[in-house]
Amino acid sequence: MRTDVLLLGGGGHAQVVADSAVAAGLQIVGFLDDAPDRLLKGFDTERLGSIAAPPSNLLDSPVHAATGDPTLREAWLKPFANFVSIIHPTAILSPRAEIGRAVFIGPRAIVNATADVRLGAIINSGAIIEHDACVEAFAHVAPGAVICGGATIGRNALVGAGAVVLPGVEIAAGATVPAGSVARANTLL
Repeated sequence: MRTDVLLLGGGGHAQVVADSAVAAGLQIVGFLDDAPDRLLKGFDTERLGSIAAPPSNLLDSPVHAATGDPTLREAWLKPFANFVSIIHPTAILSPRAEIGRAVFIGPRAIVNATADVRLGAIINSGAIIEHDACVEAFAHVAPGAVICGGATIGRNALVGAGAVVLPGVEIAAGATVPAGSVARANTLL
């Protein structure tokens, strides 16, 4: 059985989300984007309107916010109620992990036992979320990043590509961990 999904956004991250959706057996029925000339390259789907003023007939559609920007992802979902998580079939998820709604988990990502990935979070390609870690709502863990056991990534925070957050470290809401860095202590900015 195929599930229909409407993507919010048509940029670079939306390309990755669209590939993952199709690989997971979802049917992309179209996308919304504020750029009228935007296309989802290689997909037989069309722009159905703007995100700023979504067509009222689409407000009950199953949607996924396909942008890497945590603040936009949160704002884009507000008019909608039916959220779809998109999980690439090559991702490895512990059956004891908690996965929220509207989550994206990319190719070859790993979410281990008792990890908690909350509403609208992104676990991007090849990222690893270890045991007892928490990725709070709308946070983004970029490709190849590692979140060690017991670490917490705050709401709307970004952990850059290839970064490592050591065990038990808490990254504050809205903070950024730079690509390739190691977060050894709690990060406020």
